[in-house]
Amino acid sequence: MASTVLSVDATDTSSTIATSEDVTESSATLSSLDKILASIGIKKVKSTELLSGEVFWRDQCQFLKEHGYTLRARYQPDWKPSWLGTSKQSSQCEDGETLSNRKVMDASRNDGSLVMFKCLHREDDHLEILLGKDLSGVDRQRFPENHCVPFLEVLEPPDCEYVIVVMPYLVRWDIVPFETIGEVIEFFRQIFEGLLFMHDLNIAHEDIKFNNILADAVSLFSYPPHPGLLSYHMKRDFSGSTEVLHSRTTCPIRYHLIDFGLSNCFDSKSEASQETPFGGTKNCPEVWQPDAPPCNPFLVDVFCMGNVVHGFLFDEQKSSIRGPKRGFEFMRELIDDMMNTDPLKRPSMKEVVERYEVIYNGLSEWKLRSPVVTVGERFKLRKAAVHWKKQLVRMARGIPAIPRA
Repeated sequence: MASTVLSVDATDTSSTIATSEDVTESSATLSSLDKILASIGIKKVKSTELLSGEVFWRDQCQFLKEHGYTLRARYQPDWKPSWLGTSKQSSQCEDGETLSNRKVMDASRNDGSLVMFKCLHREDDHLEILLGKDLSGVDRQRFPENHCVPFLEVLEPPDCEYVIVVMPYLVRWDIVPFETIGEVIEFFRQIFEGLLFMHDLNIAHEDIKFNNILADAVSLFSYPPHPGLLSYHMKRDFSGSTEVLHSRTTCPIRYHLIDFGLSNCFDSKSEASQETPFGGTKNCPEVWQPDAPPCNPFLVDVFCMGNVVHGFLFDEQKSSIRGPKRGFEFMRELIDDMMNTDPLKRPSMKEVVERYEVIYNGLSEWKLRSPVVTVGERFKLRKAAVHWKKQLVRMARGIPAIPRA
C-alpha cells in the first residue's frame, strides 16, 4: 500500500487544524466557539471529506484491524458523516472531530482498552524509534524512575515508509485540577526523576516543554476523555460529558515524558552538542541567542524543565495552566537556579532531584494537604470547609499526602 505523506510535524506549534485548501465555513454560520478559534488562527471545518493528514490513518485501518486495533468511525474506509441528513452540526458529532496532530491517533484494542499511535518515518525518525525501543526495554519494576513513554509495540505497515508506534492512552497532565500541594509535589518529583533517568543514560531530551509531558490519568475519569484538542471534556464516543471521579491523592497516577524526536545520546554529559538544540522553549538564553555556539544539551534540559515548573507556579500571564499559584514560594530558589542565564551555574538534574527531595521532606502534613489556589482566586469558606473535611478523612484513612504511583 502506498504511504500518504503526513505534512504536519509532531512539534508543529501552529494552531491550524484545517489546511488552506479545506473549505471553511462563512462567518455567518460559525458558532461563538468557532469564531474564537478563528480569531487565534484555528480553522474548524465541517468537511465531509478527510483532511489530507487523515488519509494515512484511513489507509492503514485494515492493517491495524488485522493487528487487533480499531480506529474511530471517521477513519473507517466506508465512513459517512453521521451528521448528514440530521439537524446536528459536525461539532456535535464525534466523527466531526479532526486531528490536532496528524502524526498521532487513538484506537481501541480487541479487549476494549485504549492506545495511542504515533506515525514515524522509518529513516528520518530512526533515532526516535531506536531510543524509544531502548528506553521501553528497561524493566520499570526495577527502575520506576523511568518515566519515558513506553513503546508497547512498533507496527510496520507493508509498502510504507512509516512505522506506527503503539503507546498507552495518555492525556494532558493539567486537564484534571490539582487538589493539593502534595499532588503537585508528586508531579514534579516524577518528571524530575524521569529526566534524571534519561541523563544518567547520557540521553538529552532536548525538547522539554509543557505539552511533552502527559499523564496516565484515564483512571480518574468516569469514562475515557476524547483525545481531541478541544474535546477532552467529552466522552471518547461523544455520548456525553466525562466526569472526574477521583483525585490524584486517592488514585495515584504516573506521568510520562514524550516525543524523543530531538533527543540525542552522547558519550558524556560534558560533551557539547555540535548543533544548537531546539530546547523546547524560546527563553533559554544559550539556545536562542544570535549565532549561538554549541552548548551543553543536558543543561538546556535543566533550564527547560525549570521553565515548565515556573510557567505552572509563577507565570503571571493567564494561560491554559491557569495563572500563578499561592503557597509555592519554597520552590522559587530551586527553579531560579535551574533557569540561571549562565548554564554553568545551573544544577545538574541529579542535584535538582537531591535538593528537591530535601525541600518536600521539610514540608508539614498540613502544607502538603493545603489546596492549590490560583493567585487572585477567592477560596470561599464553604469550599475550604469541604476541602479540609476531605483531607481529615484521608488522614484518618492513612492515605499519604504525597500520592506516590
